Amino acid sequence: MGGAQDQPPVVNQGQPPVVSQDPLSGVRNDEPPVVSRGQPPVVSRDPLSGPGPGLRQPPGGAKDSASPEGALEVLSSRVLLRPLDLDRTVAFYREGLGLAVYREFGDGADRGIVFFLGGGFLEVSGRSREPAGQSFALWLQVRDLAATERELTARGVLIARAPRREPWGLYEMWVTDPDGVRIHLVEVPPEHPLRRG
Repeated sequence: MGGAQDQPPVVNQGQPPVVSQDPLSGVRNDEPPVVSRGQPPVVSRDPLSGPGPGLRQPPGGAKDSASPEGALEVLSSRVLLRPLDLDRTVAFYREGLGLAVYREFGDGADRGIVFFLGGGFLEVSGRSREPAGQSFALWLQVRDLAATERELTARGVLIARAPRREPWGLYEMWVTDPDGVRIHLVEVPPEHPLRRG
């Protein structure tokens, strides 16, 4: 046999493996690349810095990241949150809000956790010297705001602003994480335009 399919693909020939790293916090993502049997690994291009040394383009050349209409094709997304105290903030999102865990990675100062957020993700990792401030907030749609308030209160989460109907027709309640990040918990009533698709 001895064909190309019997040999593992070569990544970064003669160099250590490339691991993605967040440029702001230095947090590493050690997820292995997805490799198709018999094909070289396809590594996506970092839009800010371009492909790193030794990275290969997908077979057939690089696909344009924009659709013919000019809209960016986003395959997945996540919010990156760098807390003042990683353990305290992870505990708030895991035990306080009760968010489901998508994955955990790293250890020590390089560890992080990614939570499910409906159609996206929240990654809590690294450290920041200053809180995110009032220019950053999370918007989380829930099915039943009154039930969510009861559940969070029972878990010891302080409600920063009680539920109320906003002028734009949504019901909102606010809580804050340990660094003061405001979290809008939102119920969309049946008659709201967001429900009409």
